[in-house]
Amino acid sequence: ALYRVDLSPEIDEEGRVCLNLIREDWVPSIDLSQVACSLQFLLSEPNPDDPLNEEAATLLKEDPETFRRRVDAL
Repeated sequence: ALYRVDLSPEIDEEGRVCLNLIREDWVPSIDLSQVACSLQFLLSEPNPDDPLNEEAATLLKEDPETFRRRVDAL
């Protein structure tokens, strides 16, 4: 599924991504395919417990059915 920025707990309104692989866990041996796979997983399995986008995280926690419908509507 593709996500609009406002529907992903891990992406804020400015396009910043909450992905430890490209922040705290970064090492020079990480290549682009690893980053792409990590992003794909992050978007397919959203984590509302450590969000950049509080609104999306709250919706996912409090009303996961509505969250999924909005994502699927894209």
